[in-house]
Amino acid sequence: MPPALVRRQEAIYELLQGEIELVEDLKLVLKVFHGPMKQLGLASEEEMHLIFGNLEEILDVHQTVVNRLQGIQNQIGVYDNIADVITEWIPKLSCYSAYCSNQIYAKEVLDRLSSKADVADFLERCRSSSFSRKLDLWSFLDCPRRRLPKYVLLMKNIIKMTVPTHPDKIALQGSIELLHSVLATVDKATGEAKCEKYKRRLVFLQEKHHTDEIQSATTMLCDGPLKNKNGTKLHGLLFDTVFLLTRQLQKENVHYQVYRQPIPVADILVEDLPEVRVGGSFKRTFSTTGSEISKNFFRVWEGDSPGYTLSVQTGTKKQWIDSILNAKKQLVSRRKVHRV
Repeated sequence: MPPALVRRQEAIYELLQGEIELVEDLKLVLKVFHGPMKQLGLASEEEMHLIFGNLEEILDVHQTVVNRLQGIQNQIGVYDNIADVITEWIPKLSCYSAYCSNQIYAKEVLDRLSSKADVADFLERCRSSSFSRKLDLWSFLDCPRRRLPKYVLLMKNIIKMTVPTHPDKIALQGSIELLHSVLATVDKATGEAKCEKYKRRLVFLQEKHHTDEIQSATTMLCDGPLKNKNGTKLHGLLFDTVFLLTRQLQKENVHYQVYRQPIPVADILVEDLPEVRVGGSFKRTFSTTGSEISKNFFRVWEGDSPGYTLSVQTGTKKQWIDSILNAKKQLVSRRKVHRV
């Protein structure tokens, strides 16, 4: 077998093997966790739906592509023309819109149920067993979502290993655009679900904090833990229309108290702070090293206000800055369309 063909087969096998492993994990979840939990009455029908969502549909989509790919393997184990299988399969990944949107609540419901002794005992017995590889239920439930963005790289690798004269080449190149379209749809649905969840759980101490931009928000773009320059723990919420700093309140479900005046995305400015010397309560902000110089800071403000200097968890600063800049660009684009 020519080296080029070997490399292409290896790239296809990497995709297929990952699908086989994912299918095995999803079957395990349904057999070991879903079935017994339902049979034992450990959760209500609504709670079961919130935890597992449309997992059976997800399994069916991945089982189908496994079967199709294995079915076109020839007698010597070579996968030749796979483009038809791939281009038919990718649009079916849109079922992740429902699954990922549902996950916004799944972890919270699962954590609440886990506080019950009988549920905690069941889940721990499953986690400790050999068949679960010491992974808890949430690790299995989150596995499909974590794998979804990897398909672009997997497909690009297959394309790279496909010679220009191969009949699959053009069709597979088109599959990348299909994938990006599906991922954008999933991200949009997930962002909309997160937006509704957070908006319902906002708590306002001052009426002036309840702005029109919050009311008109439709998508959550980024969220996560932050700290201000005094070391106060905050939770940042970036919607498509507004940026909020909030404090988490522990009620039956977590709520978010708006901490300072919201900054409209239309007016927000952001600055990367490459190095900040810290000390006192600032010194240990998201740091375990005790270093006096931190690179985990950025600043947001509007107009002439001093704004807020914020520290982030290591590795998330670029995500925050990029998300804010992209939010501004998207808002400008939407306004141009409305004017037209």
